[in-house]
Amino acid sequence: MLNRKFYKVRLSGIDFDTTRNTVSDMRSSDMIDIINNSCLKDLGHVIVYKTLFGHFRELITGKEIAAITESLDAYSESEHVYYMTKKVPIFFKCNTSLGKDNKRRYQTLDSLKASSEDIEDYLRCHLGVNKDDYSMLFYEYFSDLNTMESDEVSKYNELLSHYGLVKTDRRKAKEERKKIKALIKKYNN
Repeated sequence: MLNRKFYKVRLSGIDFDTTRNTVSDMRSSDMIDIINNSCLKDLGHVIVYKTLFGHFRELITGKEIAAITESLDAYSESEHVYYMTKKVPIFFKCNTSLGKDNKRRYQTLDSLKASSEDIEDYLRCHLGVNKDDYSMLFYEYFSDLNTMESDEVSKYNELLSHYGLVKTDRRKAKEERKKIKALIKKYNN
């Protein structure tokens, strides 16, 4: 863990009330399009590290944190590609391209590096200084992160229904198709 780079990132979320009042229409149910058309709010700072597979995990709990990453398209110097590492409406934005990128919208990962003082303050803030309280504070912080994520997901689903964009579950859709096929077979005989 000594060679690992840590990044101090600002978590963002969708400001659902402001978005409902100011945005009249959403055309796509893709999460990145909804986030780009929505009003955002600040949810605080988190220190994360990047895994070998390109995911970002929180320093204390190891919980995966969603990121919207921007990178240069392959064989291009001007077109950008955006994707989410995890489909959750709590996220941070970063640019992961390594080459010269003059038209980027997000900060590069290197500019988000956390200093040793940042890491020390973060650990002291969330785990305290008393070693006897570490396990209790760890689970409280982990619970807070999970609660924040589940609240934002439920509000996001409400936002989808507000704009008439229904989130489809592939398993349920597949089960529905099987039921329809079974009914067609039953009544065609």
